[in-house]
Amino acid sequence: MGRSSRSVGRSVLIFFTVALVIAGYGCSMGLHSQTLVNPWLPAGTALAVAAATGLPGWRLWERLTGFDGMPLNYLCHMAVATAVVLASLYVCNYAFAEDEVREEYVTVERRYSEKRHRSKRVGRRSYGPGEAYKVYYLEVRFSDGRLKALDVPIRQFDRVRTGDRLTISLSDGLFGFPVMRSGSLSVGAGVRPRRG
Repeated sequence: MGRSSRSVGRSVLIFFTVALVIAGYGCSMGLHSQTLVNPWLPAGTALAVAAATGLPGWRLWERLTGFDGMPLNYLCHMAVATAVVLASLYVCNYAFAEDEVREEYVTVERRYSEKRHRSKRVGRRSYGPGEAYKVYYLEVRFSDGRLKALDVPIRQFDRVRTGDRLTISLSDGLFGFPVMRSGSLSVGAGVRPRRG
């Protein structure tokens, strides 16, 4: 009885660890689209913290993985710690951003869309590509030369043309990375979008 309950407990712990890793990387990807930062800066910081804590902490993973050696346990620690630290950086930067908002003008460099597919169940245990849908992007250039692709609704995509000048509302995040709040993109003051 004790061995099977330990096995169930270990399986549950593995499930929650995998879910934590997926949630951490997913949250980071989602918030990166709202943050103006080179992705290598937070990723490098998270990797450095994970590597530093992995040396003393790899032994904690032995019970979860079932292996005594350092390489596999160290890699598990790296994957989980990087996800947690990266998500923490993005979440804290976004959640504790300053209330003071500044507006910055950007220029639309490119408009494009990507075709994606929803997944649908095709069998008892298998999934395949389902209905197709489009995601619309505006690639904008900031005054310092940075380019950023912004996911926008189709109504806004249809109103804007390449070369248009837009206004983005930014606020400084906790770690100094500027963040865009949802709905912060608008047609620049005194600049009307071209038609055609």
